[in-house]
Amino acid sequence: LNSAGANIKQLQGLVVSSGPGSFTGLRIGLAIAKGIASALSIPVASVSLYEVAAFLLRNHTEPVLVMIQVRRGEYLVATVSEGNVDLHAVDAVPEHLLKEYLRDRPVAGIGLDLNRLIAGANVVVPRINFSPADLHYVGRHKLLTGEFAGSRRIAPGRYNLQRGVGT
Repeated sequence: LNSAGANIKQLQGLVVSSGPGSFTGLRIGLAIAKGIASALSIPVASVSLYEVAAFLLRNHTEPVLVMIQVRRGEYLVATVSEGNVDLHAVDAVPEHLLKEYLRDRPVAGIGLDLNRLIAGANVVVPRINFSPADLHYVGRHKLLTGEFAGSRRIAPGRYNLQRGVGT
């Protein structure tokens, strides 16, 4: 706020990442956002990294599988298409099943070097790099369109995971 020449009372809303990521780190960040929002009576928009990826890949002509590593040997994979993602259709895929799961479908990774991870994959973007400004853009859109939850309902992303996907 200081670098922007603003003060906390000028805030009209907050944008916070809901993951995927470190559960404890997300809980701490979300708790801080909730506390500030509650104290200032302002809305909070939570944004999944998949939503940021969908925004960045919005001009891609076909659906893209976006991968994020969640723990050693396991990845969360969501399909983004035309700037959208269904956060209720995220698959947990063990590393040994990745090649079979991906087949020849276009794939991009967040924080991953896919060319090193999966030889021969149809890699659209080897490593999606985004900035806080991208998260802000997606979150600001949610705030302006009223697509946010009350601060009490903000929580780390919960995905309807299917273990052992790969067939």
